[in-house]
Amino acid sequence: MIKVNDLSFAYDDKNEVLKNISLNIDSQKVTAILGHNGAGKTTLFKCITGLLKPQSGSIEIKLNSNEESCLEKYISYMPDTGGLYPLLSPMENLIFRASFYQNNNEAKESAMYWLDKARLNKSVVRFSGNLSHGIQKRLSFACALINSPKIILLDEPTNGLDPESIDIISNIINEKNKQDTTILINTHDLNLVREVCDKVFFLQNGKVIGENKVSEIEKNLKEYYLKKVGAFNG
Repeated sequence: MIKVNDLSFAYDDKNEVLKNISLNIDSQKVTAILGHNGAGKTTLFKCITGLLKPQSGSIEIKLNSNEESCLEKYISYMPDTGGLYPLLSPMENLIFRASFYQNNNEAKESAMYWLDKARLNKSVVRFSGNLSHGIQKRLSFACALINSPKIILLDEPTNGLDPESIDIISNIINEKNKQDTTILINTHDLNLVREVCDKVFFLQNGKVIGENKVSEIEKNLKEYYLKKVGAFNG
């Protein structure tokens, strides 16, 4: 479980991004964070991963007792910007990520597995910086999963992707969830939320304005979201 307690973060005195927010992310579920551009979604992710230090509040991450001593090994973050090394090939990017926790042979085997899993084989010899946006996204996604993390944070994983790439990513998310992985997604892709998510939190202007199980939202999710936002602004 990830428990966010009364969390606040500001980049400066005039730019408070997160405002005393609290939420519980259920273990072994897929949870979405929905909100407008600038709502604080990416900042929240960076606080959870430790890339940013909040001014107040706390974040508790609970795993099995034998995993607590190496928490960073079990959490993976896919940034919206991709986080790739542009002058490395897809294979080299994957091996580099895997090599933090695997020996050379294991890292190569993992890289080959994810090249196939994310359907990146045709791009294996090219510089990653020369790949299309969609292929780069799939590679970034594979890099985030290569060490089999227990908790995965995905920042806009399907932004700007074609239907084939979205299908590849959503299928892998569903597969990983069945393997007892906790997945948190920051997205504007409402179809993805419907397809893979168990629960959704609504974030607006740095505050949590609601939460629901996706299965309990009977009406159109876009309509439901806009109603939430409208009610908050009204």
